[in-house]
Amino acid sequence: MYPGLNNTSDELRGSSIYGIFEVDNDFLMATSGGVVIYNRITNHFISVRKKHEIPNAAIRYRSFHREGTDKWWVSSDRGIFELTRKGDYYEMTRPAELKKHIEFSQESFRSYVRLKDNVIWFATTDNGLIRYDLKSGNFKTFKNIPGDPSSLGDNVVNVLTTDRKNNLLIGHDNGFSILNPENFMLRNFPDIKSDPVNGLSNRYVYDLYDDGSSYWVATYGGGLNALDQKTGKVRYLTSTDGLCNDAIYNMVAVGDTDLWLSTNKGLSRFNIAKGSFVNYNQDDGLPADEFNMLSKLVKNEGEIFMATINGVVSFFPQQLSQSVFQPRIYLAKVRLNGRMLSDSTTGIVNRDRYLVTKYNEDLYLEFSPLTFTGNRQISIRYQLGNSPEWKEAQVGTLLPLLRTEPGNYQLRVILTDNQNAHVKSDIWNLNLVVLPPYYKTVSFRISLIVLGLLFGFYIIRAYIQRRLEKQRILFEKEQAVEKERSRISAELHDDIGGGLTAIRLLSEMNKDKSHDETSRAFFGKISASSNELIQKMNEIVWALNINHDNLQSLIAYTRQYAVSYLDDFEIRCDVNLPELIPDLPVMGNKRRSVFLLVKEALNNIAKHAQATTVHIIISITEKLHIEVSDNGRGIDLSQLKAGSHGLSNMRKRVDNLNGWLTILNSNGTTVVIDIPLKDLTDISGS
Repeated sequence: MYPGLNNTSDELRGSSIYGIFEVDNDFLMATSGGVVIYNRITNHFISVRKKHEIPNAAIRYRSFHREGTDKWWVSSDRGIFELTRKGDYYEMTRPAELKKHIEFSQESFRSYVRLKDNVIWFATTDNGLIRYDLKSGNFKTFKNIPGDPSSLGDNVVNVLTTDRKNNLLIGHDNGFSILNPENFMLRNFPDIKSDPVNGLSNRYVYDLYDDGSSYWVATYGGGLNALDQKTGKVRYLTSTDGLCNDAIYNMVAVGDTDLWLSTNKGLSRFNIAKGSFVNYNQDDGLPADEFNMLSKLVKNEGEIFMATINGVVSFFPQQLSQSVFQPRIYLAKVRLNGRMLSDSTTGIVNRDRYLVTKYNEDLYLEFSPLTFTGNRQISIRYQLGNSPEWKEAQVGTLLPLLRTEPGNYQLRVILTDNQNAHVKSDIWNLNLVVLPPYYKTVSFRISLIVLGLLFGFYIIRAYIQRRLEKQRILFEKEQAVEKERSRISAELHDDIGGGLTAIRLLSEMNKDKSHDETSRAFFGKISASSNELIQKMNEIVWALNINHDNLQSLIAYTRQYAVSYLDDFEIRCDVNLPELIPDLPVMGNKRRSVFLLVKEALNNIAKHAQATTVHIIISITEKLHIEVSDNGRGIDLSQLKAGSHGLSNMRKRVDNLNGWLTILNSNGTTVVIDIPLKDLTDISGS
């Protein structure tokens, strides 16, 4: 086994190592604090020169994928980066092949798989799968659609790999899925909560492997699962079967005989044929018992690399021993306040692993190790309660516990030798209950609590009544405000709206009757102004009407206005809406702000774009996403007039909604508006 590379340097201190790669003895490490390169021969760190706009501290790098002799793509939570070896240093940039789509610089990626030269499947941490064709530029997403069993099981993808038929194996936060990359047929395998008969033991899947007859599934919290490909039956293997820990981070197959599993508490080697585990931990040379997710690498010559929370470990599986004789720990004597308990009582404690003492009693436990350790002198170490520290017993195998504070404790005892090394043995556990004095008992505390409740009952009652009264007054005020909004809306529509309509009709009639061109032009202006005022008044009425304080009304009204407005300019308008619009509240001022953003974008198209077609796309995830694109002549932001306030007003409105505004130029202009749903539907600040 090679020694672990501990994170004692400034480059690694405080960072978690996720992805690893090794080339010419250079360790490439993707961490939560940047990309770090370490040469394990010279023990020196190698410079990485950054040629992009984001500081390392703001990026969590996750995995490496080799794209050439000296080139790798690096997945991160801020898109895809390109790492290139430049002799004695490395350089980090953005891949030129992916610059066409902004998603590759904004999306959070876990890893990717290249099945063909031009087709890449990207796994994201919250947005499902992305299929990208480098040659055609086609961009397709595969997401979870609630209520649709044929969609991806979950949008949080933890691992992406392939089976022996070249299908995609996708581990996520709701089991795993198998996707045929040719016809896009998808099958989901959830946990036992969704499928009590053939479900997985845990919904969180971190790694997958196909041995030809079974899919081996590494779960976080449910141990190792084996899904029979013929019968569909699932076999569960957990810590009760010998696995180090049920939280598995990575799985490496050696041939079809062994699986190496990095867990939350050590490294397990599982023999598939025998169904047996051999475990390794810090006592066997690991730098730490806890490993990291996505932290594995297998070289052609068989060397395995895995990252722990305390650096990287590498080893050759064939060089690790599998033979372990485990000594046993036996409780020989129990002495309480100088009185030796009988052998039968001590035997019961050994059997039940349960002992009760009082807070003022001195307890001595003497152990007898049954071991095959030859000439080594055996002593003990112990943990008591929640303390992570293993303490040494002062005298060999005698453990004194003097005047222990009251409480329920878990006592754990292990064997050590005269070299202070852990002798491989089972941990001896004891549930120790130390009874408290009366004034610390539950009954005494309950009495005090009852007295306190009686004393404070009237104060609490009065306080609650005052709160209820304040809430009643506030509710009545809110009802009054809503009633007033409805009244103003109705009066604007009936009175002012009717008057403006009459003015417009009279202007049109006089225009038609007048033979004087000056008069006709004058009446035409009156009619146009009246029509514009009617439209603006309708917008105000819509914003004031409490019946429209919801997301569905906002989207419907925006669509209706866009189609009607662009039709006046003989511009075709295509609108794509989500199939399901959630019933969420959106107050009037926020509805009107969103509508005015779209209205300003449409107004700019009608006035300046010289477009013939407009596409509007509205989607809803954790945010309201609106795209307004045209096929016009585009916009040159550098040539905007100094007095132009349209774009400035749009940015102010977006900022007030805690959203983002993006303007793109490509075969026309695309205006992208993103507003977080939590801010849009928050009625507390409205």
